Amino acid sequence: MTNEQRNILNFIMENKKVIEEIINTLPKEKLAKDLEFGESIRCAGITWSKFAEDNDGNAYMLADEKIFNMKFGENNDWRESSIREKLNGYLFQNIKENLGADALVTIHIDLFSYDGLRDYGKCDDMVSLLTYDLYRNNRENIKSIKDFWWLSTPDSTPSGYGSDGVQVVYSGGGVDYLWCDGYRAVRPFFILKSSIFVSEN
Repeated sequence: MTNEQRNILNFIMENKKVIEEIINTLPKEKLAKDLEFGESIRCAGITWSKFAEDNDGNAYMLADEKIFNMKFGENNDWRESSIREKLNGYLFQNIKENLGADALVTIHIDLFSYDGLRDYGKCDDMVSLLTYDLYRNNRENIKSIKDFWWLSTPDSTPSGYGSDGVQVVYSGGGVDYLWCDGYRAVRPFFILKSSIFVSEN
């Protein structure tokens, strides 16, 4: 052992406690598939918590709070929503900058209406709003917030009784519909690939 190596070893031994404290303050990384339900990460200036996972271990991450208030759009068709454009535009770009270009899994959104109509079909997003089914199937893992927040599920469609109503989650956790031209909270989610390393919040 050289004198330089010996000096480094002595320094480490003399300052072991301080070094351990520094190491403990560093962000701990883990694979997305190893995140527990309710565990959070910080990305694009937003805190996201895992509320579901799929058979491949991909983690469904929902914003802990609203990120802004906005009208759903001119009608209740999520494909035409101005919120959708915003989430899959600048927010997706910010998430890519934080996590990498290939970190997210494409979300397949089924726009099956609350009253059982399929006028709007399906669409693909990288960042989206929860559907009614995704919310109710995972409600026990979803934190409540004070605001009324949009879902992507229409209440009905033009072949039913109209295109004005969209499902929302009330502050108490219940679900009902409100008119799409109202300003409500936007609380997005994305699906994180199981193999991506993330820092715990």
